[in-house]
Amino acid sequence: MRTIEPLGIILSRRSSFLRNYFLRYSHNARLAVQTVTVDLYTPYRHFIQEMFPRALIIADHFHVVAQAYRALNQTRIKVMNRAGKGTRRWRTLKHLGKLLLTPSALLQYDNFWACRNFGYAQLTVIEVIHRLLDFDDELKQAYQYYQSLILAVNHRSKSAFNQLLAIKWTVLPQAFQKVQRTLANPSLRNHYQF
Repeated sequence: MRTIEPLGIILSRRSSFLRNYFLRYSHNARLAVQTVTVDLYTPYRHFIQEMFPRALIIADHFHVVAQAYRALNQTRIKVMNRAGKGTRRWRTLKHLGKLLLTPSALLQYDNFWACRNFGYAQLTVIEVIHRLLDFDDELKQAYQYYQSLILAVNHRSKSAFNQLLAIKWTVLPQAFQKVQRTLANPSLRNHYQF
């Protein structure tokens, strides 16, 4: 397998800086670029199409999942605040909320531990997550969307990804509406490679 070395590190994301940086390469060299992998920053797509007209733009999977990760965490904090600072529900979501952010494939299904937040009941991680999700329907919906997105990306499943995109963004929790609009954007949707 051929090793590809980076050409350099770009010091700014301003359009004028990027344009000057890439214009130092000949037009033919820029036409030879086949793919460009970037984050979800909208101005990049237009710039890449201008500088590298034949390149296939690929959305970086990390940034797709990171946007949903932030949205799930925002939803968790919103539910915490709705419960009221210092309440049992608030403390439980604060101390155990990181479990919600863990991809389901990494969760342990068979280890029991005495969970202080639930009266020292002997629970598995999955049981704790189910109890957390029972606190709020919005949190449950956000969690299911997040886990479905991770699964689609990790398994490179175009059909699972398209099923997520078929969800009307207005029925999703507020933090996930932006995620859904971004992922369903027609100018971006064709750039996900699975």
